[in-house]
Amino acid sequence: MQSMPDKPRLVEIEIRFNPKLILEYMTSRNGFWRHASFLLVTLFWISTAFGLQLSLPTVFPSWPWLPAAWGTAYLATRRGPVCAMASAFATGLALDAICFQPLGPSSIILVLIALAARLFSARIPWQKFFITNTLALAIGSTAIFVIGKAFFCRPAATLETDFALLPKFLFGGALLSLPVCFLTYSVKDIIEGLLFQSIDDTVAASEE
Repeated sequence: MQSMPDKPRLVEIEIRFNPKLILEYMTSRNGFWRHASFLLVTLFWISTAFGLQLSLPTVFPSWPWLPAAWGTAYLATRRGPVCAMASAFATGLALDAICFQPLGPSSIILVLIALAARLFSARIPWQKFFITNTLALAIGSTAIFVIGKAFFCRPAATLETDFALLPKFLFGGALLSLPVCFLTYSVKDIIEGLLFQSIDDTVAASEE
């Protein structure tokens, strides 16, 4: 539609790109590279939890390994709410797909773990109460995952069978989660601290 040059337009939208700022964002360690590193590390933690959840119970069938639950709880406390929920949902979909199960139940369970972890960490932050926070995340994520899997992901099983699985997976998984979570959470925090702190130090030094 043609517009009259002597009449002002009702709405005018003008978009301008600043090449200097775009180049600075793409080349700065605190810009694109920081966000890319953050994304790659998050994807690595997701794939690690997903892979260990599939492999460890096969290698050690008598041990109740639950890396997906423990990894989800970690990301829920170290990432923003959107990233935490998206990570939990994606991990659950991957677990259901690779196990040839209906898509969705594992995602719901892991999202509940992420919500519970974030609500607890809002009161007991891991930065100040690492031991208490990790203890609660280890036991809480184990309980939610085991109960959810036992009662909502096994429609053909009877209640007697579900209750028979609880002592091994609930209590055994909780006991196993304590050393595993304390070790893995510490290692992950060290890796992220070294990676992202080095970027922050480089940017701060350049600004000075």
